[in-house]
Amino acid sequence: MRKICAFGRDAFTFGYQLLKKGKLNMKKQVIPTAEMVQAAKNVLAARAEAARLRPIITAIKTQLLQSLEILNADGDRILDPKLSWLMDDKFVGIYYPALNKAYHDAGFDMPADFCPLLVAEEAEREAIRTMNGLAVQMLPVGQRFDVTKIYNLDDWHKLTGLNLAYISQFFGK
Repeated sequence: MRKICAFGRDAFTFGYQLLKKGKLNMKKQVIPTAEMVQAAKNVLAARAEAARLRPIITAIKTQLLQSLEILNADGDRILDPKLSWLMDDKFVGIYYPALNKAYHDAGFDMPADFCPLLVAEEAEREAIRTMNGLAVQMLPVGQRFDVTKIYNLDDWHKLTGLNLAYISQFFGK
């Protein structure tokens, strides 16, 4: 079920309905500001960094799980990093210090208990929030909405895709 925003419906649908009814004035081309263009570039850079780190971090975790005998509560060995959350509590004190050391040995300069991939994914989410917040400013004043009121993840991804597609046309201009 969609969460309702201040407009009495979810914000993305509200903006789309205005556009469909012709109540959004889109007759003249709206040119994003330099700040919006930079925000879109930051999204792409953050996505690229997360994509670059994903296989590296997965390999580090997989290699570590293969070298250690980490078991779940049922006594089954855990070899898939996606299942590491199932490890028995007695292995947490073994796995996470070894993982921190593996990150450090791989050249990541992170504080203890920080995952480089999770940090990169959070940077990507923050860049997207910034871009979407700035992109709403392209709408006429009376038709702007608060992007933090979009609760439907599909709508959030659609808004992000639309903003990236539109703003990226202005890269280099």
